[in-house]
Amino acid sequence: MIRRLTLVIGVFLLQACTVTFVQPYDEKLVDGTEAFYKEVSKGLIEAESKSLEHRNPVIPLKPESNPGHISHYKLFYSSAMVSANSLIIRAMVNRGKVDEIGLSVHKEIETIISEAVPSNCKDGKSVITEKITLTLQNYLDLKCLISNWEVQHLSAQNETLKKGNWEGRQISLMNMIVNIQKAESFKYEAQVN
Repeated sequence: MIRRLTLVIGVFLLQACTVTFVQPYDEKLVDGTEAFYKEVSKGLIEAESKSLEHRNPVIPLKPESNPGHISHYKLFYSSAMVSANSLIIRAMVNRGKVDEIGLSVHKEIETIISEAVPSNCKDGKSVITEKITLTLQNYLDLKCLISNWEVQHLSAQNETLKKGNWEGRQISLMNMIVNIQKAESFKYEAQVN
């Protein structure tokens, strides 16, 4: 996979001398990503503290009486989706600064990544009608993470999650945010140097 990726980038580099391959560093996007993490992470911590260690094997008369029931988290999911959408909008602002050759490289890289690690979000790009940069794709994936959480919650036994589910979500959120912030920090370093 690395060889193929290197070859793709090498071919495109030979085609042009001055090409903008990535969106410029965007401090507001970085700050927004950090704020998103804090907001969603606090929600996950609160959900974990309220949820039970185990699901009740006996289905209660009213499943929504369980503190891990989805009815208690509709606002959490909605708020996280709105915040993810605002990051997507911000990521869309500077994508026009990536050259056509750069966009072609993005498409090839995304194809290689998708073949190696298939996405659970096939419909994530359907809302975007223009070309998708790698930066924008990161935020579409972030929104997909939240969407998948809600679907998993709906399909859980009695639509109820236990403490361990929230802990796992905290880890996956942190990993995704760290990777997004690393990508943005590389842009910052390249801009400064």
